Parts: sequence; C-alpha cells; structure tokens
Amino acid sequence: MFKRMVLASVVALGFTQAQGAIEVYNVKLAETANVRGMELPLKGAGVRTKWFFKVYVMGLYAPAGSDVNALISASTPKRLELVLKRDVSKEKMITALQEGMSANSTKDEMAAMAQFIQGFSDLFQEGDFKESNRVVMDIFPGVGVSVAVQGVGRGIVGDAQFSETLMKVWLGAKPADSDLKARLLGGN
Repeated sequence: MFKRMVLASVVALGFTQAQGAIEVYNVKLAETANVRGMELPLKGAGVRTKWFFKVYVMGLYAPAGSDVNALISASTPKRLELVLKRDVSKEKMITALQEGMSANSTKDEMAAMAQFIQGFSDLFQEGDFKESNRVVMDIFPGVGVSVAVQGVGRGIVGDAQFSETLMKVWLGAKPADSDLKARLLGGN
C-alpha cells in the first residue's frame, strides 16, 4: 500500500523512472553524464516555473554529497542540463541568467566578472530557444563553463568564481525557483 502511495505521488508530480533515465514532465534525463571523463550521477531534477508556466526541466549532475555550499564550490566537474518546455527569446534567456547571477552576488563581484558575464551572454546570441531545445552547461572549476545547445558547442567562458556564480542562479541563497533548487538537490 505504501509503495503504491509513493508511486502515485511521484507520477502526480510529473516524474517517472525508466531504464537508464528519469522522466520529468515528458523530458528524459539520463541517470548519469560523462563530464571530462568523470561519470556523474543525476543528483536531482525538476521543473522551473514562472507564474503558472513550465519554462524548462533541469537536471543537475554532480558528485554525491548534500551540502549545497560544498557542491557549489567543489573543484570537480558538474553539469546543468535544461530542456525548454516553451519557446524563450534569447533576450529573455540572457536577462534571466544575468538577474539570477546578480541576485546572488555583490555589485563588486558582478563588476569583477563583467567580462565573463558578457562572454557567457554572447554564447546565447545565436538565436531564440525553441520548445524541446536542450542546453547543457558543463562546469569545469578553474577552467570555466562550456555551453552546448542542441549538441552544438558554443564555447567556454569564465573562471572558478564565475562557475560558482552560475551555480548560484539555481542553488544560491536567492535561487530562480526555490522548489527547483530543492529538487536539484535531491529533494522530493
């Protein structure tokens, strides 16, 4: 009986488990990702909502561990993978990312990272994002953040501080979506 209640709760929230993948609102995310030769487990996944709209599904691939601050500053690769649930203009995508970074940084920190923020924004200039587009951000501490859209690499930008700042958009003290933050960290 308890097993059925848990299964019903998981399905009601839009999550299902398939062989080798987890499905969140009809988006399949692999259970593991290979990032720079390191096999990373899917730590958590959820949906970003704004008002009543589902904007994207996101998965976080990271080494095991539960402390969010240690996860953000860990010197191991991580992956953020998002799949759009609706069309989003490049301007809205860039603005949302910059606002998320600003919300979790001081003005001095933002000023020190201005060239990286601009470089990161430039990686999103190639066109608007369409429903079902997959955006992968691989975070290589000390190297930067690699961005790929629909499997096509767009470049690498940043440094260790920028990598941490980007992670804070979703995992910081003022995340873009607190429910998504909890799910990315493995919460239900």
